[in-house]
Order: sequence, then structure tokens, then C-alpha cells
Amino acid sequence: MGSIRHRGVRLQIYPDDHLPMHAHCFLGDAEIIVDFDDPNGIKLADRPDAERSPKRPDSKRALEAVKERYDELVELWKEMHA
Repeated sequence: MGSIRHRGVRLQIYPDDHLPMHAHCFLGDAEIIVDFDDPNGIKLADRPDAERSPKRPDSKRALEAVKERYDELVELWKEMHA
């Protein structure tokens, strides 16, 4: 398991996870799953559990955190899924 912290958001990648590349973003008790296949395609995951208990600004903060740490997340994903 690998994680990065960014401005109060914990970006978590699991080694046994599936494609597309994505991060589980934790803010308090909220979990938001963000896909990051390419820097222009960062978006909420297209799955029913993509947002769990978020407050309105949480999803935006998660997306911004993934955008700002994109390169590190891609490297972490590749290291864990080589």
C-alpha cells in the first residue's frame, strides 16, 4: 500500500487494485475515488462507490490533490503494479 498526503487529503493506492489507474482519496470520513489515466483525464471514477460520505467541497479537493500530485501518483502506481 502506498500513500501521499497533500493539503489534508490522503491519496492511497492499493497494490492489488485494478485498472484504470486511480487513487482512493480520504478527507476525514469521506472517501472519493479518482481516475488519473492521463493528466487531462483526471475525473471521479465511473463506479457506484466513487464517492462515500463526501461533503460538497471534498470531491473538488480530491480532484485538485490528484492533479497537483499526478506525476508522483503515476510513479507510485507503476512501482506497485509493475
